Amino acid sequence: MRLGFDLGGTNLAYGIVDEGKIIEKGSVKLTDLSPEAISNHMTKAYVELKEKYTITAVGIGVPGIVSQLDGIVVKCVNLNWVMVPLAELLKEHIEVPIVVGNDANAACIGEVAFGGMKGYHDAILLTLGTGLGGGVVAGGKLLLGHQGAGTEIGHMIISSGEATCNCGNKGCFETYVSATALIRKYNELGTTHVQDAKSVFDRLENGDDVAVEVVDWFCEHFATGIVNLYNIFAPEVIALGGGVAKAFPKFEARLLHAISNRLFTNDLTYGKIVEAELGNDAGIIGAAYLADYQ
Repeated sequence: MRLGFDLGGTNLAYGIVDEGKIIEKGSVKLTDLSPEAISNHMTKAYVELKEKYTITAVGIGVPGIVSQLDGIVVKCVNLNWVMVPLAELLKEHIEVPIVVGNDANAACIGEVAFGGMKGYHDAILLTLGTGLGGGVVAGGKLLLGHQGAGTEIGHMIISSGEATCNCGNKGCFETYVSATALIRKYNELGTTHVQDAKSVFDRLENGDDVAVEVVDWFCEHFATGIVNLYNIFAPEVIALGGGVAKAFPKFEARLLHAISNRLFTNDLTYGKIVEAELGNDAGIIGAAYLADYQ
């Protein structure tokens, strides 16, 4: 059995995973974000769980740039970490192999190994929430890039830019394709405001003209990003996860139409677009199997 950790900015979730199923799950509310405090939480969870289970490996998903082969968190804005040797901090107390990776990469592995992209060797996961994250499996292996900085899909520049991204650039994919983008655009154009992306799609179904314009804008830019991914990686499948993806049936037809207008050639069969299946468990499950795909 394996132990997977999904580290966020306010919460540490973890679980014992056996053949893609979470056997036992737990979480810790984070108040101290220092590497020492968080590694202590992880060690405590490991020590407690190893009394009940035979743990053969530990995997950790972190929301930032991670040099996976070195176990070093290069940069994590949410935790204010820079060059943190997380695997080294844990090795003193955890005697099984430890792999530290990016959280979106971990979720991608979860979906490839046990979820909506199971059986595919060339696959991409896009997670649409407050921002846009993603992971790429190419030829059955996780694409990491130098220092683990590859596949920062949300910061792919797809336009000259309307809004400034949290990274400081303009034109980032996630400034067009995310819950934040949908809310911002609707509130710019509408006479009434929305507080969440779900409200935009609810208003779309009710024939709201502003919602129609916003979702069309969203799909046009989403299609641009997806076609870029098709042209660079040629995936067999792209899975959509995160909160915005729950509305996929409401914008699927618009998105596929916008994609069809941008394809490089009609002589290729492009990867299908599906919904991710593992939900919030993808990060824990995938983290537990990080070592299998590096």
